[in-house]
Amino acid sequence: MSVGFYYSANAAGRLVATLLSGLACQRGGLVGCPASATALLVLAAGLTVVPGAIGQPGPHDDAREPVR
Repeated sequence: MSVGFYYSANAAGRLVATLLSGLACQRGGLVGCPASATALLVLAAGLTVVPGAIGQPGPHDDAREPVR
């Protein structure tokens, strides 16, 4: 993956986040800002895959064979 793609994706993500937060504040006022932030936080947590849950080793799993 090239560095240019990384920076472009980062800039695009920041732009989308800025636009969404502005829209949430305009449409929802002071209640809409934390409500939309909470909704997006729950969405991100739901889309997160826990390591080890789908057969891939987690950070604390030992990759060596068990000692017999």
